[in-house]
Amino acid sequence: MYLVRLTCVGVLLAGILGWQGAAAQQGGDGRLKEVQLGKTAFTVGDPVSFWVDQLPIPETTSTQPIVVRLADTQHFLGRSFPDLHLRRATLVNDPASLTAAGRISIPFAPEYERVKLHWIRVHRGREQFDRTTTSNIRYLQREQDLERGMYSGRVTASILIDDVRVGDTVDIAYTVTGRSPVFGDKAFGLSPWEQGAPTLRRRFVLSYPAGRKVAWRVVGDRPMPALTPTETIQAGIRRITFDEQPLRGLPSEAMTAPDFFSTRFIQFSEFADWSDVVGWAIPLFETAPPQGSEFQSVVN
Repeated sequence: MYLVRLTCVGVLLAGILGWQGAAAQQGGDGRLKEVQLGKTAFTVGDPVSFWVDQLPIPETTSTQPIVVRLADTQHFLGRSFPDLHLRRATLVNDPASLTAAGRISIPFAPEYERVKLHWIRVHRGREQFDRTTTSNIRYLQREQDLERGMYSGRVTASILIDDVRVGDTVDIAYTVTGRSPVFGDKAFGLSPWEQGAPTLRRRFVLSYPAGRKVAWRVVGDRPMPALTPTETIQAGIRRITFDEQPLRGLPSEAMTAPDFFSTRFIQFSEFADWSDVVGWAIPLFETAPPQGSEFQSVVN
């Protein structure tokens, strides 16, 4: 089996999407903890990178409470550090959902990741309002595993967008660059396919040098039509594209078994098999044997 289940390395990139409203972030003492970051950890108004293929937002006259007009995920593995570009445009027709629609969460690890917020736009009829620099951004931290002696250093950029009204479309795009150095040069990730709400267009793009061996698969336990990507090679870059329009809404169900994947997600990995994972992990746990007479006296 070429693709190793990504849970074997303990990383779930699904959380990187951060599309839900910002939840309360607490420190280890149970209180809200706001942190300060360096100037380059989270930047605002950066232009979109050259490798990003931009899409128009599909038109709609839908009156459903929430409609995801566009959900676009693009991975680029051609550099020293991988890039992940995300864009989501959500139409809000439900007054009760306005608060959640105006709150965006972007989780990341500032120690080794950088976030470039390209834009926040509010589309209202034929008008467009740029909220990129006027939105309130706070950096919140919650270490959930401090009591177990585990510290992740992850931070959530909690963004509050002002003046979101019924009928508005909130359009946000950003790029996350970097990966944990513990994984060396191995690239892997996952992305949920269904978005919960009805979606007009969903796209996932994986781009990498044609000489690299990257495996992918679609995971999901619910009977669904097969997702078949298109594959192209141009200028030495292999591009795998999943594209579906439209998708019906699939809200999460309570009381499902933890090992049942009710919605689909796409995995990709450069870990070829379990021996490849072992080869990566062994150096992390190697220790030099103690030397000297003091140690030997304790043994004796």
